[in-house]
Amino acid sequence: MSLTVIDYNEYNKTIIDWSKGARAEYLSSIKKSGIKRYTGELERTFRKRTRKRDGKIYMVSFPFSKHGIWTWRGVGKGVPIALAGSPVTSRKPKDWIGAPQEKNMNTLSAKIAPVYSNMIVKSFGTL
Repeated sequence: MSLTVIDYNEYNKTIIDWSKGARAEYLSSIKKSGIKRYTGELERTFRKRTRKRDGKIYMVSFPFSKHGIWTWRGVGKGVPIALAGSPVTSRKPKDWIGAPQEKNMNTLSAKIAPVYSNMIVKSFGTL
């Protein structure tokens, strides 16, 4: 039995296409969340990054400025995480990460499953 070289092009293209849409949804969520300060900086620094090993994308990340985490948690300027969202402070968490993350992970799994299964079948030489 000979080893078959697996072609990851379709797999990688599916992930790259998905990540572009996911980034757009995160940016839309930032705008809808009502973040007043640092919105421009957060949008400007929000990037998409992929990492490959042996020709296959194994990681997708969305790096952004630290202000994004502070606004998501409702902390900063002396407000510790224990007080976030409490009546003691006017800072409230702005969940701009949660909804897009959940939706996009489900979308990715639905898109990548058939591509991955086809790659496996092709590697056995039966398709």
